[in-house]
Amino acid sequence: MNGGERDALRQISYGLYVLTTVRGPDVNAITCNWLTQISFEPLAVVVAIEKQSRSHQLLKESGVFAINILGKDQTSLARRMAVPHRINPHKLAGVTHHPGVTGAPLLDEAIAFLECEVRQVVEVDGDHTLFVADVVAGAATRAGEPLTLKEARLQYK
Repeated sequence: MNGGERDALRQISYGLYVLTTVRGPDVNAITCNWLTQISFEPLAVVVAIEKQSRSHQLLKESGVFAINILGKDQTSLARRMAVPHRINPHKLAGVTHHPGVTGAPLLDEAIAFLECEVRQVVEVDGDHTLFVADVVAGAATRAGEPLTLKEARLQYK
């Protein structure tokens, strides 16, 4: 891909979220932005997760995750969660959170959350896997405008 395609892709509007997942005592969090709703009935989303990430492994094994929607004032939290697990395996240390109905951590600072159970895993050529999931719980927890990738000044390669 040349610079032109990357520049064009960067014009797509993306929210910026913290995906959390759990398998037994193992929890992890990552910053993600490839997320969209795909169904009203049943209520479902799809998220793309990098195959090499720790969350990918946990998610495939547990089948549950939470999407923590960040506010515009939470760029530093998004950046912290974007650090790979191998560099910071304790990203949630000092971040107030509690388990949701799926067991996945819900960040107390998030403006909203969705809890999801994986319905289908779609392996595609490339470096990400698609996880199709039913939304089993969710709420807007405080007022605020959602953070976007552009506002956070984060970008993929």
